[in-house]
Amino acid sequence: MTHNDGDSPPRRYRWKYGPLRLVMPWVCVVVGVGMVIKGLVAPENDGTTFVVLGVGFVILGVAAAVVARWMAKRGI
Repeated sequence: MTHNDGDSPPRRYRWKYGPLRLVMPWVCVVVGVGMVIKGLVAPENDGTTFVVLGVGFVILGVAAAVVARWMAKRGI
């Protein structure tokens, strides 16, 4: 007899380091750089807002990448 007799579905393990945790900070950085470029190229369409939000996204993405690496090192 095995542990799983067919009574219950096989046990599934959650990914410890999922793709969202590894990829999303860099997506945030790319989107931020794109917003900064859009704000600098077309300043007549509220360019200052795009530049400020873009820089914020870049800072947030870099901070999230650093935290994700720190968490991965500690197995969190």
